[in-house]
Amino acid sequence: MKQELTKLYEGIIGLAKVTSGKECNYRDYMEIKNEFRYPGVLLERMEEKGYTSVSDYISVMAGLRIVKDYENAATFVGTQLEDFLVRAREKALKEKSIMLLFQVLSFSKNENKPVLSEDEITSVIDLSKEIPLEESFSFLIELMSGRSRYMDTTEGNAKNAIAEGILENCIPKLPRFDVIGNKELFIDVILSMNDICSSFQYKDKDLLEFYGKELGEKILAFQYLYDEPLKKKYEKVLKKMGFSDMDILDLNFGIWHLSSLKPVASSSPIKWWRLKRKWFQALFLQDKEIPFPDDIRRFLTERMPQKIDGETMPREFLLDSFSGEIPNVQNSYLLFDFLTMPISMEGLRCDGYNRVNRIHLWKHLCKNHKLSVLSTDDLEWVKGLVSYLYPSKIPYYESKASRNLQLYAEILSECMEQNVVSEKADIIKEIFQTDVHTFIYQHPGYFSRKGLDSLFESSFLDLNAFYQENRGACAKYLENMEHEFQLEFLQDFCESRNWVFTDDEAKFLEKFAENNWVIHIAYTWKDLEMHFDAFSDEEKELLLGLACEMCTRIPEICKLDFLMAGFIAHKEPRDIIGEETAQQWYQILQDRASFCYKDSLDRDFLSEEEYEKIQKQKKELEEKEEKDAFSEAVKKEKDSLFAQMKGLSLTESLKVYAGALPSYVCWSKKETLAALDVFLELFYPEEDLSKTDEEKEKHYLADKKTLSKIWKFFVECYENDYLTKDTLIEYIELLEEEK
Repeated sequence: MKQELTKLYEGIIGLAKVTSGKECNYRDYMEIKNEFRYPGVLLERMEEKGYTSVSDYISVMAGLRIVKDYENAATFVGTQLEDFLVRAREKALKEKSIMLLFQVLSFSKNENKPVLSEDEITSVIDLSKEIPLEESFSFLIELMSGRSRYMDTTEGNAKNAIAEGILENCIPKLPRFDVIGNKELFIDVILSMNDICSSFQYKDKDLLEFYGKELGEKILAFQYLYDEPLKKKYEKVLKKMGFSDMDILDLNFGIWHLSSLKPVASSSPIKWWRLKRKWFQALFLQDKEIPFPDDIRRFLTERMPQKIDGETMPREFLLDSFSGEIPNVQNSYLLFDFLTMPISMEGLRCDGYNRVNRIHLWKHLCKNHKLSVLSTDDLEWVKGLVSYLYPSKIPYYESKASRNLQLYAEILSECMEQNVVSEKADIIKEIFQTDVHTFIYQHPGYFSRKGLDSLFESSFLDLNAFYQENRGACAKYLENMEHEFQLEFLQDFCESRNWVFTDDEAKFLEKFAENNWVIHIAYTWKDLEMHFDAFSDEEKELLLGLACEMCTRIPEICKLDFLMAGFIAHKEPRDIIGEETAQQWYQILQDRASFCYKDSLDRDFLSEEEYEKIQKQKKELEEKEEKDAFSEAVKKEKDSLFAQMKGLSLTESLKVYAGALPSYVCWSKKETLAALDVFLELFYPEEDLSKTDEEKEKHYLADKKTLSKIWKFFVECYENDYLTKDTLIEYIELLEEEK
């Protein structure tokens, strides 16, 4: 308990400074100078002016330590100082102020480290036995720190002798006090022990030698609480004194955290956070209710300094490996709150983190309180939990609703598994203030399809009500069509409207069809698992009929051609519609120009033999068409070349011919064949009897450049197997260079 100084402290120092000829602007001095002219008169008449408290005396004594630096003949008159010291000692003994007594005993005008007599030391120790522990340890901090504002630094052995006497009296009393309830006291205890160790320069051997093994180890145990996570050796010391495991964790971590103080131990982030986890988990395993729940929740807003033991978020780190029975019911509620509450951290987006459902982890954390309404004890606990989490109103349509929805769903899911939803519905409604039917319709995503199926089959739930309450979720639920009641609903939905739908109703059916396995049988759609075996033969026909009619009425669902193709390409639906109908549909699709998957349909619909036969016919036809097209292309190329040579002499025609030859025979089949045909027709025409021998010879002549191109072309034709060797020689000899 820190002693506050009154205005007499600065007042008497200011009077001394001014009396010695110096200036002083202390705020408190400005007030005091109006009541007293010099320090001696303040000592003499302070009680007359109403300054009678122990704090006033302590403040004056603290000021006198400084006053002696300015003392002169005008500071005190006669025995003013001596008389004051007598009164101060009497005040200390009367008011049982150990601080004031020590100030008086240790005050010396001439010594910086006054030496106390054995009787004076004993008087201080004796007085400590009559005062609260808080005052004793607060005094020890001032005594041992070496930096006190209240007293002169006393010779070391005297200090430790006083400390020893006080500790022998006080330490045995400490285990009687609640650590957290008296955290200020225990912080002073630990700090005073640290100062004692500091006076020995933290040399344990020297301290033990002075204080003795028994007391020395107790001092060291408390000091090490300040420095680091306490070692087993000193845990044993504290336990022997009477402190519990929880007390030790409170001393090592709890009192510092709750006081927002940072001991030396916190300088190692990893060790400090591990100690924090140990303390946190121990809190929930004790019988006593945790009196500071908000401080526990604030852990969730703290940023971890780094990844520790694989975790970066405080909740996961603090709960890591925790599992056990929670003896105190209120603590179990707090732990559940800690597990599931949304968090907020400065500089970190937590939206995605907060959306994670952690309620299922509760069964691993707490072994004696179940999220269940099946037993009386669990039911009462759940009622208490909901009241704890939501003392006024349970949210369902706010940002805070997520946890409540998850909690409701967890409890209801267990009832589904045990087939007791109907008998527990009223109890659940009473707890959560919301009807079970409404909750399921609005939040079906929390439940398994199997659980929902059983409730619809038992008529506890109704698809028409589901549709009215939540159309999108109802459509999604119908996707996995595998129950008679689903088929009946779909049939009634369509036929009761005479297959005429509003925009909203059409959108509902489109949503239903998006991932419905029946529609996905269609060509180009991803195959889904079929459930024909869940229906009778009549129901199967009805199911396919409804699908076809829906696609006819609402083309946006699926192209009817694709649905027909899918039905006849898959064995199960093909068997249902019958082979005769399947053959008719196949022919319709083959004849329909807009249907672009004819070849795929052939492969899927026809037998292997039929498919191979059709493929062979198609291939032969394609080859013939390709051959005819190539012949036509060669003919066009020939006609084009003849057109260029029309009306020219043979010599001129040869030049045109040479210029039109392809550059690369190997890449130009069409042009090569056309050029060879043109050459044959030019130089091997049918016998022309009207020409003379001289005229017949002239058409073989050409210039050297033209001949080179033509001969080169013939050689390449020979190389690429368009000409035989004999034909090559014959063609080359047929041409002759002009002279």
